[in-house]
Amino acid sequence: MEVRLKLKLIVIFYFRYFNLPKASGAADICSLEKYRALGFIKIREIDKCLLFSSNVLSWHGASGHCATLGTRLYTAFHAGELLQEHLIPYKFRHEDHWIGLNDIKQEGDFMWHLLPAPSTHGHIRRSEQATGAAEFMPWRQGQPDDHHGGQDCVMKGRDGLWRDETCTELLHYICEAVPCEPLVIASRLDISGGSLHLTLKVAAIALFDWTAL
Repeated sequence: MEVRLKLKLIVIFYFRYFNLPKASGAADICSLEKYRALGFIKIREIDKCLLFSSNVLSWHGASGHCATLGTRLYTAFHAGELLQEHLIPYKFRHEDHWIGLNDIKQEGDFMWHLLPAPSTHGHIRRSEQATGAAEFMPWRQGQPDDHHGGQDCVMKGRDGLWRDETCTELLHYICEAVPCEPLVIASRLDISGGSLHLTLKVAAIALFDWTAL
């Protein structure tokens, strides 16, 4: 009983101290004051909490800015997360936007930031675009084409279709807030003198970034 109570208190303290959202529908974290103040918008249809930028940045600049907010560039791991044009607020609807997909590490091997986009092999290669899990991605016809080389970052066009683009291009961008979960990463159980002592180290891991730890 004492051990369970201590564990519960540690987790509650952790969430309250760091003001982290408990895991729930991703769109629900838009109700947090920090995201409301920044202008994030709940898109219930795709269970997303998104910020549409009013400024333009390079892909790396946009990715970095989203990270400073504790968020990431927009991602879609299945068709149910695709951002349709009619879901975008009208004043942002007619802009091109950076999203998180890129093949910076290896040409033709597209990934969402550090996490691979879904397909049979964990990545999306050009040869797989017409089959398997990659099929849901709304590429513009003939895309991605790495035109003249160096087009390693993906943008969502104002027509709703995706294409690769030079990462230094200045575009609007979409940040996505995601829930965090408590994660016990280390524990120690000591029994001495008839007493039981449980030591825990608790950390939060953002669901989109396993490198946080």
